[in-house]
Amino acid sequence: MKMCYDGWGEEVINDASIVVPNYLWHVFTRFNWGEPWGAATREGQLEWRLTNQRFFARNFIPSMLGWFLVRSASDQFEATSPDEIEWVLSKAAVFNAGFALVADMQVLGRNGNIESVFTSVREWEAARQAGAFTSEQRERMKDPKSDWHLEAAGDGKWNLYPVHISKPLVCNPAELQPGQPGGADWTYFNRYADQPLKFTLCVIPSYGNDDASIKRPTFYTNGVYMTFDTEILVNQYLICEGDRIGKVYDQNWNLLKTVHASADAPIVRTGGQPLSFSCKFEGAPKPLVSVRVTTWGEGEEVVK
Repeated sequence: MKMCYDGWGEEVINDASIVVPNYLWHVFTRFNWGEPWGAATREGQLEWRLTNQRFFARNFIPSMLGWFLVRSASDQFEATSPDEIEWVLSKAAVFNAGFALVADMQVLGRNGNIESVFTSVREWEAARQAGAFTSEQRERMKDPKSDWHLEAAGDGKWNLYPVHISKPLVCNPAELQPGQPGGADWTYFNRYADQPLKFTLCVIPSYGNDDASIKRPTFYTNGVYMTFDTEILVNQYLICEGDRIGKVYDQNWNLLKTVHASADAPIVRTGGQPLSFSCKFEGAPKPLVSVRVTTWGEGEEVVK
């Protein structure tokens, strides 16, 4: 290794795993350990990645979070979404750490959200490298379960929002009793201020039936019904950002159509509340419906 290093004749940026002889501390630019294979973005060797940051700090090694993978949809994983990438970027900001983002060109080409992903990387990295996050902000972002959203707000300025994404709220028609309407009643707790309902709905095939669908998905909470008069096939998403507009995407986040709801999005109050869902299921066996509710906290300024 020393012969190779000396032979370069000039500095070469190089990257290696952490399990190496101590001598290589003098040779390597960085140790980038932590791999995405076989696990979801938020789960892949997370504890080891975070432990490494403390090791790096003790040993005067530049902080690196490891490798992360931009995925297409598969039987095991959903396609990479912007909120997953922002989760990675927020943890990089916490430790002022770099990372390796693995992306096949074909995967990038079929992911309809890739421009949003690139924008997020550009803004988060610009803020991180400018030292814009305060120690107090970085401390709050340390929580591995926390999500954050960063928006550009002018030259050298950004707005940072805490985000809560619920666990999947599942409607399974196989669990309905005879005569029971096709729907589900959930309880949801909003930790932030009152705000319009924002959600991501996914139709999941049951027992491999890819010909199933749902029609007229309806949400009800706090006295307001919101119905989308449309059909959503399995492996498709319906996304609402807190208005009357619903966007239907394929499994790789390519926009298929835009639909309008019967009413404005109902208000999700601060604290706990019931949230009801109903739809008409098509196909046998009928598909499952998974809903994740998203709420945002108050924004705060991030300045270069």
